[in-house]
Amino acid sequence: MSNANSDFFFKRPENRLQDIDHLTDYMERLVQGTLRAHGYSSSTPDWYYPPPTHSELDNVCAEAFTILEKLDADEEFQQYLQDRNKGISRPGETDWIWHHIIVPLFSSPKVAAVLPVLTSYNIKLLLEDVPVCWQHDIEVLLGVHRIIGDGIRSNRTIRLDLVLKYYLITPSSPQTAVQWTAVLDSLKERRAARVLGHDGQLSDLDLIMDEQDDQCILDVIYKTQAEHNDSLINYLAVSFFTVELQRQIANTPTVVLERLVNTENSLALGRRLVKALDWYGSKEGETCPQPVLAKLVWRALWLSVAAPPTHPEYLYSNYDLVRFTGQKVNYSFIRNDIVKDLKDRLGIFAPVVHLVMRVIEANTSSELWVRDIPNDLTYAGSSTWVNFRSGFILAEAIAPGSSRHMNFEQLLNLPAQHSRAASPERQALVAASRLAPAVQWAVGNGVQAIKHQGYSAEEIERAIEVLEAHERGPELNAAMLRAVPHYES
Repeated sequence: MSNANSDFFFKRPENRLQDIDHLTDYMERLVQGTLRAHGYSSSTPDWYYPPPTHSELDNVCAEAFTILEKLDADEEFQQYLQDRNKGISRPGETDWIWHHIIVPLFSSPKVAAVLPVLTSYNIKLLLEDVPVCWQHDIEVLLGVHRIIGDGIRSNRTIRLDLVLKYYLITPSSPQTAVQWTAVLDSLKERRAARVLGHDGQLSDLDLIMDEQDDQCILDVIYKTQAEHNDSLINYLAVSFFTVELQRQIANTPTVVLERLVNTENSLALGRRLVKALDWYGSKEGETCPQPVLAKLVWRALWLSVAAPPTHPEYLYSNYDLVRFTGQKVNYSFIRNDIVKDLKDRLGIFAPVVHLVMRVIEANTSSELWVRDIPNDLTYAGSSTWVNFRSGFILAEAIAPGSSRHMNFEQLLNLPAQHSRAASPERQALVAASRLAPAVQWAVGNGVQAIKHQGYSAEEIERAIEVLEAHERGPELNAAMLRAVPHYES
């Protein structure tokens, strides 16, 4: 697998709040100020971002920044570049060095191959051709280039689209006012999730709480709901909502939720939860920090949805999202089905249901939440769906939570990208990720019967065989299909 592909799995979004705030402030000034004044006519390559000192991004680029500053001031190196370029005048930006000299160099000095360095005049250069005194510098720059890309300057700034891509913000190359605003909203959502203690579908509290603690929270939830004769989310949200907040929900639901769990009603509930759990703050003279109270309320909102009220002993079982899926329906239909279930079961009104959907999304792992799923993609309806679902399973198997930072196209192409990997272990993982989607596809297309007790190895193998035959041609191979009953006991 290439370095570019592996970035999806081993890179995490920036976690330090001060660094998220720094980038958000920069984007706020850019989007609401400069870009608005110029009609949003600029694109991200036109802008360079100065990362905060000692941020994750600054740490990655620190040595490259130092080397670029040094090479900028090195008259011999500048003369060397001019000589190699056969007298073509050099632009003023240092990243010219990167683009025309460093980028085309191959990544390892041990590879004995000739690669073009300058496209003009067909000048070719091996890393070993660079004078020894500069080879280490060039190698360092190449290493950073593989991580960040072509757009680092000696004044310690980085091209904005590369910054957004590195921090997994989408779209990373906004072109319109709507797209620029979406980037800003994405950053605000990222910050709100971090304040609430969430990373992927895990929260800070998952590390310190067990099912007994959650049962204590549920007891408080049920008492609160009985006292107010309403669902927990309705009780907390009804007096909180304003017209402006309702407008914000569509684009920044996590931001609204962060505000909700910090209202006085919510904090009072948090103090009640602290007392039930016998945590610090439950005794006289003790004050539980507000961020802890807010996170407890956030967890209570999730449990109020996830635990069935008639069988609270089955924690988290109410939002097994598979029960909402169905053969040959699209993902919009599935999400609308969940919305209908929430409205009917919790008695909540339209704006609130979007908040509850965000609570479910934050606490569950599902391809339902993937961006840009086409409306014509139906569940288990095509080989395209098999590849998409397989990509989701593969991403989550390699790095849980990574699918949250990938879009439909990236997940769709992921199995093919990984199947070319040299590692037999990785290829086996790709094959394993394909098994369940292939069986679901086979059931949906009448190749296999529905069997609630599971499928044999032979049946799984047949599903894979028919799927592969289908992928080799536009139509299913009729000779491989057989009549089967739709249900099997």
